[in-house]
Amino acid sequence: MGQLNIYSCLTTDGWTLNSNKSFIAISIHLIDKNWNLVSYIINLVHSQERHTSVNLQKSLEAAMDTWQIPEAFAVVSDNAANTVLALTSSKRVQHMVRCVGHTSQLAINDNINAIQAVRGALAAIRRVAQFFRSSNPSWNVLKQIQKDEIKRNYKNRGTTVSRLPKPIRPIMDCETRWSSKIHMAERMVRLQQNIIAAMQDPQVKKDMARSKCGIPNADHWGVAQTVVEVLKPFADQVTRWSGQRYVSYSAIYPAIFGLLDFLKPDDENDTWAAVQLKEKLQSEIKQRFGLVSSISNDFPCYLGMVAALLDPRLKSLPFLTTEEKASVITYAEELQAILQQQPVMGPAATTSASSKCFSHK
Repeated sequence: MGQLNIYSCLTTDGWTLNSNKSFIAISIHLIDKNWNLVSYIINLVHSQERHTSVNLQKSLEAAMDTWQIPEAFAVVSDNAANTVLALTSSKRVQHMVRCVGHTSQLAINDNINAIQAVRGALAAIRRVAQFFRSSNPSWNVLKQIQKDEIKRNYKNRGTTVSRLPKPIRPIMDCETRWSSKIHMAERMVRLQQNIIAAMQDPQVKKDMARSKCGIPNADHWGVAQTVVEVLKPFADQVTRWSGQRYVSYSAIYPAIFGLLDFLKPDDENDTWAAVQLKEKLQSEIKQRFGLVSSISNDFPCYLGMVAALLDPRLKSLPFLTTEEKASVITYAEELQAILQQQPVMGPAATTSASSKCFSHK
């Protein structure tokens, strides 16, 4: 990698399989000589040690030694306390960056779980989704209802059968898959009328009664619709943040502030569920992304703010006050001075600027 590793950034993640085998992966992200954004996995190990902060730090620094990476400008990880402590304790990591996708998922899931009506509605439609996925005869009924509807809708359009849209299945949420609850609710709301029609089939009724999955009521469907309307923009944004072939960091805080504007209550049109979702989610987002401090309390000059400042599309920082913009500019100038003074960043490179700024420590 040569001198490219001077300004490299890393990501690290750990997971455990159903077989109880634990793995840790480390990837490096940099710009090659042709100005292409590239990523490589530099370490993937079966970890048999406890995932303490000390062991995680040793694993990271051993991989950096192997690849002759003296210091990482930033390391992205999830919000696990042991990983956060490992990265913030390492003198070879200038900035510890909490994964914005993971952070937003924590905010969304905590919000959903905190509201009983939302939690109950999603549980109700989840049972129905599971039923139609596990009962092949019932799925065939639902599929045929969709086919008949598609034929009616395209009857006079001259569309050949091979080009007609295909029936879609309910999907299930998964605790480890980002935004999966939102995607499940979106699919079920889309299929609501078809599912209600399928549940009128005598055999489906018998199968549902036998499986004791229950039937969602109007309130359940209404809350599910609200969940989609309020949370779908977050799911879409997480997808955009997750891109690997383009830089997304500069768009984080502009998007966050845009989402916070979206969460402002609409007294005339919001349902009670929407009001609760918006209020709780707005509070969670501000807390988890470090936006609760005012300029008088040392406004957080995050790297993401500086990234937005350096992005020609976002450099005006319209979501900040004049004082906050000045604070971000000052921090950017401090970073520039550091990079000019130390073209090769080694383990000894520590500064007040690098220690004070980082994302929601």
